[in-house]
Amino acid sequence: MIKFHDATRDHGLASGLRALYVERAATGVPTGAAGHAVVPADPAYLGLHPLLTVPLGDDALVAVRPGEAGTDADADWLTGVSWIRLGNSRWLLRHVTAHLTSRRIGTELLLHQQLVKGMVADALIEQLEAEALLDGAHTVTPAVAAQANARVLTADRVLLRLLGASGFVAGPASHSAWASELLANVYVGACLTPADPSQEASNDRA
Repeated sequence: MIKFHDATRDHGLASGLRALYVERAATGVPTGAAGHAVVPADPAYLGLHPLLTVPLGDDALVAVRPGEAGTDADADWLTGVSWIRLGNSRWLLRHVTAHLTSRRIGTELLLHQQLVKGMVADALIEQLEAEALLDGAHTVTPAVAAQANARVLTADRVLLRLLGASGFVAGPASHSAWASELLANVYVGACLTPADPSQEASNDRA
């Protein structure tokens, strides 16, 4: 499953999800508990009922209701989605790090500011916790997936705050995080509460 993580980290969310579909969705479109699915914006899925499109640069993901073409997402699909979201979070970390190394306060790089370094470290720890959960599970159950995806959600929200206003307006980072959270909404609904709300509150005050 790490290959889906790597494809996402290096080539983007749509590439990772497309690879998962090629390998794991030969018999239908995996759906979450509410009957929805997220698919790449490819011709193969044009016949499905579209609900929402999230642009990702030159690519996109589409939330659909596949109807009879849908099949219940299994543990392998849940595992793949979880690794994809972690890979996307690491893509986001790269994006944020590049942004911070291009900004200065006086003569000092923004990335070297103590508060900024602390927030980057917080995000990295959440990512490592998610990886440990996924690596350590013989089977990624819904409960394990919820915990791992909650860590990813927390990391992504910290990273978006490090971008300032640009993290919350239309652009590569915000669209990528939005699409990743859409995957979580559809397939791992329980992960929508961040892993550590008190940490989020603390960071907001800072």
